[in-house]
Amino acid sequence: MWSASQTNAEMIHRLGSEGVIVSSAVARAMRSVDRRNYCIEGDLSPYDDAPSHIGFGATISAPHMHARCLEAFVQHATRGDARILDVGSGSGYLSVVFGRMNTDASVFGLDLIPELVEQSIANVKRADKDLLESGKLRLLVGDGWTGLPHEGPFDVIHVGAAAASVPRSLLAQLKIGGRAILPVGPEGQVQQLIMIDRVSGGPPEDAKAFITTPLLAVQYVPLVASEK
Repeated sequence: MWSASQTNAEMIHRLGSEGVIVSSAVARAMRSVDRRNYCIEGDLSPYDDAPSHIGFGATISAPHMHARCLEAFVQHATRGDARILDVGSGSGYLSVVFGRMNTDASVFGLDLIPELVEQSIANVKRADKDLLESGKLRLLVGDGWTGLPHEGPFDVIHVGAAAASVPRSLLAQLKIGGRAILPVGPEGQVQQLIMIDRVSGGPPEDAKAFITTPLLAVQYVPLVASEK
């Protein structure tokens, strides 16, 4: 049974008491973004520690999953003018939290479904429209398998949907010293959330250019590719 909270602040406090949130940067950023604005009313409580459907076959991840990923990214995401790519940005929530974690960062949210991107922009405009107006956050329609090569390289690449194998095009867009986190595995089965650090400028096929670390077993919706 997941934990339930009545407010955004209570949710953050609970994640801290459970040892999921450990850094002040993550706590501050998540506290500043009300998860209610990114959930569909009438599903679960937006502050329950559980994934929630947002339409179009997509979900917003459970708060503890977002917090775990943010903690793993905190040193990379808070670098000066960090460039951050959030693939499968869905509701827009995590993209906004990245933007609040580092006000000097450039954050790109990418999703294949145009209607979902429109919905995410509407979500952001409820209380976080300053990020859109400043240009620090861009929510775009695009293929997550392809990424945004013209906007890279990226310090952070987060993928919020499961790929059957690691997309090589995303590895090519990862900056040396950058970090990617993504779930890998077959649809509808147990997948592995993995962390990939780029340590040299070798091609994506060069295993020596990357260090891969398994994190935990997960189950995400699939990372869908464009029919193109």
